[in-house]
Amino acid sequence: MAYCINPDCSQRKNPDNCAVCQACGTALLLQNRYRLIHPLQLETHSYTEVFEIEDLLERERPKILKSLKNVTPDLLRLFEQEVSILTNLRHPGLPVGETIFPLFLQINRQLHCFVMEKVPGENLQTWLSKNQYLTSYKIALDWLYQLVEILEFVHNNSFFHRDIKPANIMLRPDGKLVLIDFGAARQLTQTIVNNQPVTVIISSGYTAPEQMQGQAVLQSDFYALGRTFIYLLTGIDPAHDSRARSYNWFKNIKDKKNPQSLIHLIQTMTDTDPQRRPPTAQAILEKIANIKNKKYPQLQWRKFYLMIACGVLITIGSKLIYEKTALPLTCDNVLEDNLSCGEEILIPDNFTESNQPPVEKRSAIEQYRAKNFPDAIHLFTIAFNQQPDPETLIYLNNAKIQTQFTTDKIHTIAVTVPLGRSTIRGLEILRGIAQAQTLILQSGQPLRILIADDHNRADSNTGNNARRIAKKLVKYRDLLSVVGHFSSDATKQTLPIYHKAGVVLISATSTSDRLKSPIFFRTVPSDRIAAQKMATYLFSELQQRKAAIFYSQDSEYAQSLSTAFQEAAKLLKGNVINQEPAFNLARDNFDAKAALNQVKTQGGTAIVVIPDAGVGLHNAIPNALNVIRSNVNQAWIVAGDSLYNSDLLKADKIVSPQGIERTALAIAWHPMNDPNSAFVQQAQILWKIPKKALATNTEISWRTATSYDAVLVLNKAITQNPTRSGIQKTLTQPQFSVTGTTGVIQFEEGNRKYGTITMVVVRRHCNSSEFVFTPSDFTPKDWKNCGEW
Repeated sequence: MAYCINPDCSQRKNPDNCAVCQACGTALLLQNRYRLIHPLQLETHSYTEVFEIEDLLERERPKILKSLKNVTPDLLRLFEQEVSILTNLRHPGLPVGETIFPLFLQINRQLHCFVMEKVPGENLQTWLSKNQYLTSYKIALDWLYQLVEILEFVHNNSFFHRDIKPANIMLRPDGKLVLIDFGAARQLTQTIVNNQPVTVIISSGYTAPEQMQGQAVLQSDFYALGRTFIYLLTGIDPAHDSRARSYNWFKNIKDKKNPQSLIHLIQTMTDTDPQRRPPTAQAILEKIANIKNKKYPQLQWRKFYLMIACGVLITIGSKLIYEKTALPLTCDNVLEDNLSCGEEILIPDNFTESNQPPVEKRSAIEQYRAKNFPDAIHLFTIAFNQQPDPETLIYLNNAKIQTQFTTDKIHTIAVTVPLGRSTIRGLEILRGIAQAQTLILQSGQPLRILIADDHNRADSNTGNNARRIAKKLVKYRDLLSVVGHFSSDATKQTLPIYHKAGVVLISATSTSDRLKSPIFFRTVPSDRIAAQKMATYLFSELQQRKAAIFYSQDSEYAQSLSTAFQEAAKLLKGNVINQEPAFNLARDNFDAKAALNQVKTQGGTAIVVIPDAGVGLHNAIPNALNVIRSNVNQAWIVAGDSLYNSDLLKADKIVSPQGIERTALAIAWHPMNDPNSAFVQQAQILWKIPKKALATNTEISWRTATSYDAVLVLNKAITQNPTRSGIQKTLTQPQFSVTGTTGVIQFEEGNRKYGTITMVVVRRHCNSSEFVFTPSDFTPKDWKNCGEW
C-alpha cells in the first residue's frame, strides 16, 4: 500500500502501483525516493503526522517521516529545533536525523517534512500499558543511568529536551533506550498549550513548575525524568493520578528492595525548586554509581587522565605545549558541526535542483576528508564547472592551498553565513568570499576559508545558533579572524565572545548603529548613512510631507534603522507619524490594508518599510511584501536593504506592478553602478551570468560586493601583521585603506568612513514583462541600449 501525505485527502490509501493519489492527485513518491507505507501517528488534534516510509535508495534501512501539517512561526521553530538536534548530534541514545524538505501540495498548502531513522522497539508508555511497572529496582537504575548519559551528551551540546515522558522514550529489542521527539511541535493528548502560543510545552504530570511559567532550564529535564521513574517504579501515571504527585509516592513502589538512596535521588530530581535539583547530569551519574556501591569508572578515569595531563603541563611549564594540546586547529574533519573547510557539504540538499549535489562534488568531499587533495582538486573542478556554487569554489581553493603551501604559511579565517535557514542570502555572501579568495590565491597568498553556518539564529535555548558558532570559532588557535555575522541581531549576540577572545569580527551585512566593540569593523555603511539617504530621497527628491515607519519592532537592525531615519527626518523638516502597534511588521496578525488606511487617515503620503533579516521573526518579509502589494493608495515606499531579494521582481506572483513601481530600496551597492568593473566582469565569468542578464541577475548583490571587500580588507591586514591582535591594530591605523569594489575602505571607530548608499527601484526590463532592479538615477540614455545588459 502507498499512503498519501496530503492531510486533507479523503481517501489516503492507494495501491502500490500508483504514482499519484487516486483521490487528490498528490504525488506518492516524495523527493523521487520516499514512499509512505503506513501512518504511525495520525491524530486529528496533532500538528504533525508520522509515517513509516520506504527509501528507494536505502531499502534496507527502516525510516520514518514526520510532517508538520500546520505551519505557524512557533510550530515551525519547534519543528526545526528537532531537526537541528537530530541532524547535528550523534549518540546511540538518539535517533539519526537525515534531511528536511518543504513539500508544496496542489491545494496551495505547504508541509515541512523531516526524514529520520526508525528506532526499533516500543515506547515506554506502550511498555507500561503491558507490564504496568518495573519489577526490579536494578532495571530502574540501569535505565536511569542510560537516560542520564544521553541527557549529559545533549546538555553538553547546549540543548535540552523539554518534554521527557514515557511516550518519548523508546526501548530497543536489545534493552537499550533512545530519547525521541525533541521538537514537541505537536499537541498530543498529554501535551497541552493552555490556550497560549506553542512556545511553552506542558505535559501534565511531567513538566517542571518553572517550565509551565516559560522559564525552562536544564534541570527541568531532570524533573520530567524523575516523574517518569515514579511511574516506572509505582505503576501510577503522574498525568492521571495525584498519588504519583504526592510527597509520599514512594510508598507505592512495587519492588520492596528498592534502596532509600534511589528514592532520595528521585525526590531531589523532582524538587519544585530547580536550584535544589542536581546541577548536572554528571552529578546524577555519580549518585547512581554510589547507589550501586561501585565507583564511577568513567569519571575516575577522566579525573586520572586530567591529573596526568596537568602534571605533564606543570612539569614542562610551557604555554606553547599547552596550546598545542588543549586548543584545536581549524579544518579538523569533525563532521556535522556546521563548520567545514571542505570535509562536508553545508548547502542544504533540498536547495539543489536534484535535491543532492553533483556526484563529483560528493566524491571530492570524500577525497578532501581523506586528505587526498590532488584528487579532490580534480573532482571539485569538475563539480564547479557543472554547477558553479561558491561553496565548491571555496573548497577547491582550500584544496589547492593544501597542496601548494606548507602549514606554517597558511592563514585561516572563517565566514559565518545563514545557509541552513536563509540559503539564498548565504550564497550571495559566499560568492563574494569565494571570488576574493580566488583573486588572492592567484596572487600567491594562501588564505584558507572555513565556512560556518549559524542558521541565522542570534541565540536560542536549543539548536545551532550564532553564539554557539562563535564559541567554537574562537577556540581554534590558528583562526585569525571572522567575517560575519549576517544579521545585526546575530552579530550583537556574538560580539562579547569575539571581544573576550581578541578575534576581529568584520561584518559585510550588519548595519545597526548600536554595534560597538574595539574588535568590530564593517565594510557595509551603517544605518545612519542609509537613513540619511532614505530621508533625503523621500523628503527632498520626492517632496513627500509625512511618512509612517513599518518595521519589526523586536529586531536590532529594524530598530536601529527606524531610529536613524527619524533623526534624519528631523534634520530635513520631515514629519514622521507616531509609531502604532498596527505598524509592527513582525505581528502574526499584521494587516497591511488596515495599516495603510491608518497612514492615509493620519495624512501620511509615504511609507518606510524595514523588515527584519529573518532572525526568527518569520512573518516580517512576507508582511512587507504584502504592504507593497496592498498599496492601492499609491503611497511612496522606501525600504531598507533587508527587503532586497528576487521576490520583489516576481510582480505577477508577489506584488502588483503599480505598487512596486513606487517603491525604492536603500542598498550599499548595485552592479549597474559600474557594470564594466573588474569585479563585475569576473563575477559574471565565475558564476556563468550572461552579460545581457546582468540587470536581471540577483546572484551578485550588495551582500556579494561588501563580502568581497571584507576579505580583501582582512587579507591586507593579515599580510601586514598575521596575528589576532596584529589584525586589530592594523585596521585601527588611520592610514590603513583598501580599494574594493564598493570604493575606498577606511575605518573610523570600526565604521566604514566613506560609505555610500545607492537607491534602487524596480522597473520593467526593456519594456518587457520582466522586472529588474536599477539605480534610481538611471536616465533614459542609460536605457537606450538596455538589451545589451
